[in-house]
Amino acid sequence: MLPEDPDSKLPISLDDAEDYLDRLNHYLALSLSLPERAARALGSLVGGSTLLLTKTLTPTAIKNSNSYHFTLGMFQTFLINNVAQIDDIETGIDLKEHFLHRKLLGTSLEAAGLLTMSFLRFGYLP
Repeated sequence: MLPEDPDSKLPISLDDAEDYLDRLNHYLALSLSLPERAARALGSLVGGSTLLLTKTLTPTAIKNSNSYHFTLGMFQTFLINNVAQIDDIETGIDLKEHFLHRKLLGTSLEAAGLLTMSFLRFGYLP
């Protein structure tokens, strides 16, 4: 069943197999990139909205605190710069090299310390 419009490119006849495979490759590549593009869009939406809200609603004393800087500030910068890959927005916080590795290692060390202290406190260790 061929389309009535001669300029239409769908469906493709089997005589032009190379063009068919090129288009199939193109559509598959677009389909496989959808999760990545969705993650980038969600990262830019979350990072940009939280950045806007914290710039307008959060007092300066809280924004200058170390706890804000290490938790929400670095998370916003990571979302905007690394996940959404937007370099035009100035967040005011520069991430060091291997931020994700350092953050994961620091968080796991903190969790291990908290678990050890809770086990010692409640007497779960022999």
